[in-house]
Amino acid sequence: MRLFRKPTDELAWSVVGACAAIYLLSAGLSMVAAPAGEPWVRFLFEPSQETLVDMGMGGSLPLQQLNIWSLITSTYLHLDILHIVLNALCLFAFFPVVSQQYGKAKTFVIYTAAGVAGALLSAATGEMYSLGASGGVLGLYGAMVAYGIRSDDPARWAPVKAELLWVLANFAFGVTLSENISNAGHLGGLIGGLAAGLVLGPAKGETTPFFRSKSALACMALVGAFLAVNLSQGAWATYLAAENPPAYDARLTARRAAELDEKIRQSPNDAAAFSARGNQRFSMRDWNGALQDFEAAAAIDASSANLYSKASALYNLRRYDDAIKLYDTILDREPTDIGSLFYRAGAQQQKSDTQAAMRDYREITEIDPTDAMGYMMRGTAFKILDDLDEAMKDYNLSLQLAPQESSTYLARAGAYIMMQQYEKAIEDYTRAMDYGIKDAEAWNGRAWAYFNLGRQQEGLVDVEHSLSMTPDYMDAIGTRAHILEAMGEREKAIAGYRTVLEKDPTNITSREGLQRLGAL
Repeated sequence: MRLFRKPTDELAWSVVGACAAIYLLSAGLSMVAAPAGEPWVRFLFEPSQETLVDMGMGGSLPLQQLNIWSLITSTYLHLDILHIVLNALCLFAFFPVVSQQYGKAKTFVIYTAAGVAGALLSAATGEMYSLGASGGVLGLYGAMVAYGIRSDDPARWAPVKAELLWVLANFAFGVTLSENISNAGHLGGLIGGLAAGLVLGPAKGETTPFFRSKSALACMALVGAFLAVNLSQGAWATYLAAENPPAYDARLTARRAAELDEKIRQSPNDAAAFSARGNQRFSMRDWNGALQDFEAAAAIDASSANLYSKASALYNLRRYDDAIKLYDTILDREPTDIGSLFYRAGAQQQKSDTQAAMRDYREITEIDPTDAMGYMMRGTAFKILDDLDEAMKDYNLSLQLAPQESSTYLARAGAYIMMQQYEKAIEDYTRAMDYGIKDAEAWNGRAWAYFNLGRQQEGLVDVEHSLSMTPDYMDAIGTRAHILEAMGEREKAIAGYRTVLEKDPTNITSREGLQRLGAL
């Protein structure tokens, strides 16, 4: 492919310049939105997918959400530095040829139409997300073919033949070597460019100057407007990430749910997709929804992992007998599975079969005395049995073996709460968050500790974060009601206590709260 033709026209520089500017902006927004501790320099080479989606990535999911503008904005976004460099080289190679054949105004219309056609075919074939200028690049090649069909220029087929090997190699590479290449997007762009070239026809003598072409100006205005919409959306999302993390996290949670729904719609026999959606629902404490997904995953693939997930949902729905049966099945296959031993013991404990529970708890640490998670689980067993001294010994042993295990800090923080050592609980909740815990329980637990220390404003911030992650988390709603009561927000506190009692009429602390406020 002849990459460095001379002269390179202004249209190529304009489109490549726009792509480069948007790439740098996507990298900058990714840096601002990145979690604390993330090495920011990597986003120069690969902007985050979250930012790219916010800025207008195309695909089937954005179109289902009626983001029509993504058909255009996606063609100006790029996945990483190599992606944009390769497309820029191709644009510099193809634009001068097509501009000479059609004139700059028609060429820009062809390029835009091809990009839209590529994005449409990509979405139509079920690709959840797509981006890049390559649909437009293939569209420029399609326009060369159209020129060969409609023109009587003796050299009309020379560019087509010169670039044919590159086009074929591009499709072959997408089919055989890279699942990140959208052949549907490339084919759609090729067809779109061919069709636009046939409809518009080649230049004949004098061509209309770009800024006097109504079609080119309309096209440019449409592109500019759509880019402005999506760039503002990207900026807004980045602002939320920096200034309102709970709202940003809620936005990401909703997006993940939509992505998993779309994946299951496309692949209804994909056990991994059902399992992933079940895990998300599980993290939001939607036990019934999680159970439905885990049952679907286990029906497709009855692996121990899927049975374990199903049993976990049953456990949280207090269907202990059903959960124990599944744990028994897993342990028949894998007698040393620590997770199954732990939760089977928990289910037995809930059924007041303390001896059977303790057998399982003891077996956990006998399997591997150097297993940090084993000590953490036995510590939790002692915590359930109100033997907090033994619980703390096991938690400390666990953290000696795995000093950055967030789940152990979370569990030990709960023990500190029971011991009314709230400052230490706050330290452990904070460590759990610093080490990557993504659980509403952590923020609610720290909020409760702040409440008991009289630090109500800090507690309110944490409990609101907890509820942004899991809006129906009754423990957090109860915590917020206690904090609001302490802050003198009587009516709001009453509403919170009543919400908890509607869900759980046996909740003693909410009932006592209503009694204190004279609302029961």
